Amino acid sequence: MGTLSRTYRTWRRVYSVESEEGEALLQQFISTRRDLPIYKQLPNFTTERLAGGTIIKRSENQQSEVRSAASSGQYHYHVAVGGTFDHLHAGHKLLLTATALVLEPVTSHLNSQQRSLTIGITGDALLKNKKYPELLETWEERQQAVCEFLAAIISYEKPQQATYQAERYSNEGPNGKAIHHKLANYLTIKCVEISDPYGPTVTDEAITALVVSGETRSGGKAVNEKRREKGWPELDVFEVDVLDAGSPDETASPEGFQDKISSTEIRKRLHARISNIA
Repeated sequence: MGTLSRTYRTWRRVYSVESEEGEALLQQFISTRRDLPIYKQLPNFTTERLAGGTIIKRSENQQSEVRSAASSGQYHYHVAVGGTFDHLHAGHKLLLTATALVLEPVTSHLNSQQRSLTIGITGDALLKNKKYPELLETWEERQQAVCEFLAAIISYEKPQQATYQAERYSNEGPNGKAIHHKLANYLTIKCVEISDPYGPTVTDEAITALVVSGETRSGGKAVNEKRREKGWPELDVFEVDVLDAGSPDETASPEGFQDKISSTEIRKRLHARISNIA
């Protein structure tokens, strides 16, 4: 939090979770921000407190299946997550942010350990049966949105100085094309096309942690079973849940939080908008 609040990046709005811990974190952010030498030159931002948030926890069904990084002292330099990431929305961003938090940060200029975030992104061929398929973004568009978001929250350089180098790969097998975005802080964001439930978690032994959502918690167990078959170390599995997504009530807006974290709902709204224009 200290590193984030001391950057010269600017924000229009800062969100916080409605809880004692959330309020304490927000006040810490604001206080540290005010200590910046150029604080008065930075644009003001508004704060908004939300009833929902995210938690990172061990999947209850996998407590005996994964190793505890806290107890083993293991540091994660190669972390993976997977999804479709169509029309990148708040739910995707929460998942990607949690994935970045699992990754061991660079604590000083002496820590030159190479690190990677591997993002398995479902290939176009597997999405043909989705609702409103004509409004699905291409794999290229989805990986670009993922990379730009991660680079924005991970790279603490001034925006005009932030640069990264992209290398494109084409592989045969379960993992198709891939684009590796190399940032300046010893970090590579690997966007990999996947065509099965496992993706690079069973082809890249260097990966040590996997982040899943509540909907995909069974995937962590399946991945570790495959890795055991190969004689590879199991992955630490972290589960991220979106809390208090809420259910519609009489006073709720037609477009609630639940709709904002659904790619299908986003495509549905786009379809309706296009239909009304036509």
